[in-house]
Amino acid sequence: MLDHRLATQFAAAESPSREGLVIAVVIVACLLATGVGFGAGGLLGAFTGFVVAMGTGSGLAIMLGSKGTDLSPVQPVRVGQKVGGLSAAGACLGGAVLGGWRWGWATGLVGYALGAAVATILGWKAAHSIGNQVAGEQSAGLPATESGSLAVVPPGDFMARTAGGRPNQMNTTPYDGHPFHCACGAIHYFETGSTEVLRELGGMRLVLGCPHGNAVTCVKVRGILRFAGFQSLFGTQT
Repeated sequence: MLDHRLATQFAAAESPSREGLVIAVVIVACLLATGVGFGAGGLLGAFTGFVVAMGTGSGLAIMLGSKGTDLSPVQPVRVGQKVGGLSAAGACLGGAVLGGWRWGWATGLVGYALGAAVATILGWKAAHSIGNQVAGEQSAGLPATESGSLAVVPPGDFMARTAGGRPNQMNTTPYDGHPFHCACGAIHYFETGSTEVLRELGGMRLVLGCPHGNAVTCVKVRGILRFAGFQSLFGTQT
């Protein structure tokens, strides 16, 4: 079992899921916008209201990183996608206002498409930048995956260094079967459903529980657009 202080820390940091709230808000917004649009512009107005609510809602869902949006696990690419989602939401709403109730559905779709293009461009630029950085590290002889060096720190230090974060929202299935150095001193193989992911931290880091229950380890997820292995950063023994 995990040390009581560590278990308390991670449990206290849990936050309620936003997915249900986002879905409920989008559904209500669609119904209201469709009804208002029908009253203001007939069938075309109703369609405009529906398009605006769906486009704005989906863009905001991407910006919030809601489940089902399939954001990249690579942090810079993920940020680009979130900015693109916000851009799509704003452009869709602005396009609809520009086109009015009669033609707002068309200008709203154009605005959303432009926002999606922004997300694609930002994601590509981020991936290209990371690719150049990794290529430079490899040419300098630096490791691209697990280095094997792992600092074992006291529990209090570990809690301070892993404060914050959120419950894991990453899709971890691509990590299955890949090894990571654990603070217990052994090498374990990650398996979704059996390897305990205690927290998701910034900088593409995860807090993993030891399968034997006597250690926790903070690892970095490496890769550009595809997973390239874990790098164990530090851990503590419980």
